Amino acid sequence: QQFPDAHIVYIKGNHEDRMEKYLWTQAPERWKLKGMNLAEQVELVRLNIRWVDNIKLKRESRTFYKFGRLSLLHGHELGICPRENPARRYLLKARASLVVGHIHKPDEAYQNTINNDSIACHCVGTLSNMYPDYMAQNDWVAGFAVVELDADGYYRVDNRKIIDGRIV
Repeated sequence: QQFPDAHIVYIKGNHEDRMEKYLWTQAPERWKLKGMNLAEQVELVRLNIRWVDNIKLKRESRTFYKFGRLSLLHGHELGICPRENPARRYLLKARASLVVGHIHKPDEAYQNTINNDSIACHCVGTLSNMYPDYMAQNDWVAGFAVVELDADGYYRVDNRKIIDGRIV
């Protein structure tokens, strides 16, 4: 409501994959019922939020979701979950500019390619429960990113942190 013109994208992650696999194995007869997938349960269409399944998209189009020159991934799609120097590790794996959130803490890395193209990885904090039962002790940081896109596809990433309830 505060940002009526914002383009919001929900990238499907590993937890959504787990929920789907659970339904497939434990309740396959219910899987096809309306409202059984997360996008329908949280009413993303009504909220004007785009649902992106990057694994399916990559399989069908040979590319992950892009916003201009920037790829938007959850992070699990690359098969790694680096705890140390995560942005650098993702950047080396992807060899392209990207935003990821899988590791739940902000980090950034920049590099120039052999062709003098600048690429960057922006790891984003989390907006989830900071102390879930499955990992009550962690090194997560609350946060989010705002990405602005120029007409030519170049982008600006404002990687914001939330500390003590304040956006910094």
